[in-house]
Amino acid sequence: MQIKPLDFSLAYRFAESTVRAIKNPSDCEIEDVIGDFLGVGEATFFQKILKPTKVTLLHDFIKNINFEGIEWETGHLDHDYLINTYGPCIEMAGYEIPDWFKEGELGEHIWELDSILDLVSSKITEATFHILFADRDFLFCFSKFVASFIKEQDESKSSVFKKSGIVKRASFLPRWLRNAVFHRDKGRCQICGKDLTGLFRPEFDIHLDHMLPLEQSGTNDPTNFQLLCEHCNSSKGKKVVVMKQLVYTYW
Repeated sequence: MQIKPLDFSLAYRFAESTVRAIKNPSDCEIEDVIGDFLGVGEATFFQKILKPTKVTLLHDFIKNINFEGIEWETGHLDHDYLINTYGPCIEMAGYEIPDWFKEGELGEHIWELDSILDLVSSKITEATFHILFADRDFLFCFSKFVASFIKEQDESKSSVFKKSGIVKRASFLPRWLRNAVFHRDKGRCQICGKDLTGLFRPEFDIHLDHMLPLEQSGTNDPTNFQLLCEHCNSSKGKKVVVMKQLVYTYW
């Protein structure tokens, strides 16, 4: 587990637009092509629904849907707006402001600006992911959103499918994923609340559970896992059991 500085000041805009697109896709002007922001049907999409990767489906969606809006703005809005809006973003992301990033010259360098903002978006996406991965309620919504596309996939399209619309179980869950889910869920079973940290007594029944079961078109993406004890995991079976997220308040 890494410790690194992240600037969240730029991430809230990305988070808001991501949540809005997932929870209210009908209000999104790009509803008909929203699956493109997940890469549905592409080789990387199939790989990610089968095998947990650190660059998750949520990373892809955050980056793609937000950068699409940025590209539209650079091609349609006046240069004064772009300078005032994206100048601070470029600096806060740790990149230098180019000499041509000013009135009178910017118009000839829009493609270069898009390349810089693509890098900036990647950095903002990482911070946005940390905000949204902490919200298990949102992650369950995201898994159901992804499932709506997986249900339409025929098993002949890829070997990742057990049968049409059903992804195979991952053969291995890496240690970094177990650590991440344990950290996010504060070492407690997300159904019964049992302490699994081992601080009070040794516990060896830690299980990672698919919030949306594979049989219901869930995935092996890191965003679809929750921490359960052995009893809750075995009794849950193929049912959907996702309790409302409980938060330890600061006071």
